[in-house]
Amino acid sequence: MKVSKYTLLLVFSLFPIQLFSNTYDCSKIKSEEDQIDALIQAVSEIKGTFIRNGEEHNAVDAAKHLRTKLENAKKSPLSWGQKWTAAQFIDQLGTKSSVSGIPYEIKWNDGKKTPSGPWLHGELKKIKTLCFSS
Repeated sequence: MKVSKYTLLLVFSLFPIQLFSNTYDCSKIKSEEDQIDALIQAVSEIKGTFIRNGEEHNAVDAAKHLRTKLENAKKSPLSWGQKWTAAQFIDQLGTKSSVSGIPYEIKWNDGKKTPSGPWLHGELKKIKTLCFSS
């Protein structure tokens, strides 16, 4: 069954619980680059910490780190002219340290940990469902 974004918005506005951890302004999400920006913004709003190389970092610093990784990757001779997709951003930059290879994790305020890759892919799916399905 295909559900329109308008149906989803109506359903979610009727229920007092928040089904999505982040809200996305679909009027500002038109391209892959916009989707990457939305994912980085979602990281900055994490209710917990971002674990990188075994050290905890606050959400804002984690987002800055991912933005820096993206900018550095864009400058790399290996990716000159490459148009990054949001999925490539997640898989190549958002899941693990490019130096140590240690996977990134999110430690939620309740103490539970989630690998960043699956969480980011889940957020991307939310973006695509809310902003690109009709």
